[in-house]
Amino acid sequence: MATDTTQGIAAALAALRSGEEPLSAAQVSAFLEAVTAETEPKRARAAMAELIDSPRLGLAELERVARSDPKFVRGHEARIRRTYLSRRLAEEVSPDLFEQVIESRDAAIQTELIRDPRLSKKQAGELAKRGANPTIRQNAQSWFQDKKAWK
Repeated sequence: MATDTTQGIAAALAALRSGEEPLSAAQVSAFLEAVTAETEPKRARAAMAELIDSPRLGLAELERVARSDPKFVRGHEARIRRTYLSRRLAEEVSPDLFEQVIESRDAAIQTELIRDPRLSKKQAGELAKRGANPTIRQNAQSWFQDKKAWK
């Protein structure tokens, strides 16, 4: 039989999975309360990971999750950063955001940029020089050299 905390986290996960609209501040608060009440650390970590990865979690709420109890955020910093950068890149490729992506040294995020049509020639060159790994640098260099019409 499930304990009350297990039911709490199960209910929070069911609510997270059941909709498509963005999560409200109240829904995120309820989810975080369920995670805080969870007595199984492994289950709490998995629930936090699912919340962070959820497309229903908006940028403002993601920032709120990142600032929540450090005990529950610990171990999810890279996932939070990756989710944040990926969602911001979906909106724009600004110079400041591009620099954050380079500084993150996150190969998964940088890979998203390699063939992004919004990338400027200068940014492609920077990615070719400062990419997270040799594959990214090589692919960015090819894109830099092969693109027919640069902005």
